[in-house]
Amino acid sequence: MKKTLFTVLAAAALVACAKEEVVTVNQEAIAFDNAFVDNATKTTDNSFSATNLPETFYVYGTTKHEDQDAVSIFNGVGVTKNGTKYTYDSKYTQYWIEGNVYKFAALVNADVNKVTCVDLLPSTVDYTAAYATNGSVEDTPDLMYATYQTTGQISGNSAVAFTFDHLLANVKFTLENTMAENPADNLYEYALTNIQINNAYTSGKCTLATKEWTAQADADKIVKLGNVAYVGTAGSKEAASDYARLLIPADYAALNITFTLTTTLNNKVVNVEDITLTPAVKLEAGKSYNFIVEKGNPGQQIEFSVNTVNEWVSAF
Repeated sequence: MKKTLFTVLAAAALVACAKEEVVTVNQEAIAFDNAFVDNATKTTDNSFSATNLPETFYVYGTTKHEDQDAVSIFNGVGVTKNGTKYTYDSKYTQYWIEGNVYKFAALVNADVNKVTCVDLLPSTVDYTAAYATNGSVEDTPDLMYATYQTTGQISGNSAVAFTFDHLLANVKFTLENTMAENPADNLYEYALTNIQINNAYTSGKCTLATKEWTAQADADKIVKLGNVAYVGTAGSKEAASDYARLLIPADYAALNITFTLTTTLNNKVVNVEDITLTPAVKLEAGKSYNFIVEKGNPGQQIEFSVNTVNEWVSAF
């Protein structure tokens, strides 16, 4: 290869007593609004975006009155999309209390049994990626987290509207044909096939407040990213891999990437190379990485010269 470039790009029931009469005022239940996913990139993976919202997630919440201790009102309760709102089982219904401070958190695709809480709200989550099974091409689901804080009103409380952040890293490959602009060179085309990362981490622990990952284990799993179609100088000069994949963030001293680079001339294969790359890269939560593979002229330019001219030989 000529060059390989990596670019990291609750109001509650208020009760008044008068002459043994009980009056209930402004009983308003806590509701959850249509979620929004922040900083989402359109990809061919299973990630969520502003136009592809999660159908379900888990909520946590506390309420606190002045200098009293916070009280848990939601502890990993599942909510499900229903139109523009998210509903939850009525047995968990909670209400706004005027003047109380409310803190909420939500997790998408997390195992609530592997969530640790501090002050009654999620602090860390242990996560295992789906690609851990035999190098399967199935993608690991998009792990996301959101928080929300507000003060309860006597009425007119808005539904809790979460803005989610991605907790995994998004990786894809792009092939760029940088061949010299010579019309005859348009006959050469390139393709990447069987792109895969061979040492992806299987599991890890994420600190939710900072989105930092620790305690990763088993950095030996295969994540397949499919192929990149043939790219020539005629028409489009670049193409992206079949899949963008979601990986557990980690600091790789050598991310092991392999693929096959095929060169064609006049639609006939003229060269096949098996490539291994080991770039040092830190994959961070919520960031998308585009690994750009640049391929120019297939080799040294063919040149012609004249050494000499043989003398005429007499026929007689």
